[in-house]
Amino acid sequence: MEKILIISGIHGDEIASILVARELKGWVEGMGLDNVDVIPEVNREAVELNRRATPKDGKDLNRLFPGKKDGTKSEKIAYELFKKAKEYDKIIDLHTFGSKRVCAPHVLVDAKEKKNRELVEKLGLDYAVQTTGSPGRLFTELSKSGKASVLIEMCGAESLLERDMERVKESLKGLILDQSNKGVKIFEKYEKIRPDKLGKFEPSKKVGQRITKGEVIGTLNDRPVKSDTDGMILGLMNKGFHDPSEGYVAFVAKNE
Repeated sequence: MEKILIISGIHGDEIASILVARELKGWVEGMGLDNVDVIPEVNREAVELNRRATPKDGKDLNRLFPGKKDGTKSEKIAYELFKKAKEYDKIIDLHTFGSKRVCAPHVLVDAKEKKNRELVEKLGLDYAVQTTGSPGRLFTELSKSGKASVLIEMCGAESLLERDMERVKESLKGLILDQSNKGVKIFEKYEKIRPDKLGKFEPSKKVGQRITKGEVIGTLNDRPVKSDTDGMILGLMNKGFHDPSEGYVAFVAKNE
């Protein structure tokens, strides 16, 4: 029987993914599933202080894999987690998109690898995006080592939180129970729309809508913000203040 590892809490401030993992852990234990392990808080100190980075050294844990046995606090956590993860056949890393943005639950995956494609298809979430990921990310480095590994992003905005949490939980339960799932749309790449000016952003589109190059996504300081590409909006900033150093206003998935 294949061994499955589901983790969350790499970033301690991504509460929705941590809540999903906690509930899933209770369900797995109640079902007596010996082939599945769930770790809701892999970066416990960061979770306790509601911080993205590890408090001890201020580093982003998800840029440090496979880690270092004798490194900093974050590098040691990364080392131990990576070593443990390699004992499993399938590894799913849960994340939250952030409270300032809404998104459709989606998977980041290197679907060119057969094991990863089979995993994302079995999960059955509606959308996935092809990416090899940034160096140092857990799913990236595990995939390089030959393991089936993906990252799931879900919405952190309160308006969509409960719905997204239930959707992701049901998807993971389906994977664990080896149930058939509906097909997934795998996009070939994505682009982030990031205006270079500070200001008040107000969206005019919704997550899940198709958009064409040059079409208006919203306004920044009452001036139109246009999409740089054709595609589907998988992530979108809520109405509020935009700072280009802190993020983007839209995440658009597309095919070539």
